[in-house]
Amino acid sequence: MQWYLRALGEQIEDQEDEAFTLDIAPSTSTLNFEAIRSFRHLDSTLISARALCNNNLSISNALNTLQMAHDPIPFYSQQDQKIRGYLQGIGVLRGKISNSIAILSHGLDLKNGQMAAELNEHLLSLTRNTVDDSLTVKIITVVGLIYLPGDFVAVSW
Repeated sequence: MQWYLRALGEQIEDQEDEAFTLDIAPSTSTLNFEAIRSFRHLDSTLISARALCNNNLSISNALNTLQMAHDPIPFYSQQDQKIRGYLQGIGVLRGKISNSIAILSHGLDLKNGQMAAELNEHLLSLTRNTVDDSLTVKIITVVGLIYLPGDFVAVSW
């Protein structure tokens, strides 16, 4: 279990380093939901590891109880301490994952806000162009209203 938790810890630290150094500028950003999903996957792995440790702890407690009836030297209590240490380590790793997910979520929110602001600017520009086009159409309509009746009368005579 110790090697497994160490490997998970290294993987979490690598991803944590990436999370803390991501650029959220929309044009260069590599921040996406995939980063959060990988942390969620690591978190679910740690949940499974915690369940296994809790099961091992209950087995170790039962074996310790049986062993104490025959031999007063507590072998399994040392195992209990190791497993409790693993459980504490899992808690620390899950805290790191939660922190990284929060940072990535805030980064995604900022990135989405920046993209929404750019989109709003573009829509505002389109709206201004539409208003200008509408004014042009009104002017053409007024000129047509003045010119066409006179043209009709001139052609009729």
